[in-house]
Amino acid sequence: MAPANDMTHTYHFTAEFKRLHNMRGVQPRKELPANKYTPTGPIDVTSWLYFNLVSGSAVSSMDGSRINLVQQFRETPLQMGIGANGDNLSLGFSTWFEYKHFATGRVLGNIALSVDLACVHNDAPTPTPSA
Repeated sequence: MAPANDMTHTYHFTAEFKRLHNMRGVQPRKELPANKYTPTGPIDVTSWLYFNLVSGSAVSSMDGSRINLVQQFRETPLQMGIGANGDNLSLGFSTWFEYKHFATGRVLGNIALSVDLACVHNDAPTPTPSA
């Protein structure tokens, strides 16, 4: 995680999630065009898995300051499955957080996290490290 305007200032991100088994009230967040979802498309949101944030934090590489992460939408927890990252038709996940100042609890902003879990095969050999 890094501020968009300063890639030298990064945060070490840690989060723990717990799988949801009771789906009452959960709404999948569909971010792709409607024709990508069933019945006309390949994405079946009923196959997605959902997870609630148990705890999460991030620590600044610059000054060691810490922020706490809070699940932003109760009705849309972390979603994982084909097309769930909202960016493509690959296996992935997405989730949304608010982040709060560790000491004061003041909301500082929000984060949308989209991850593509598809394996990309690279035929190029790994270069030998130089001394």
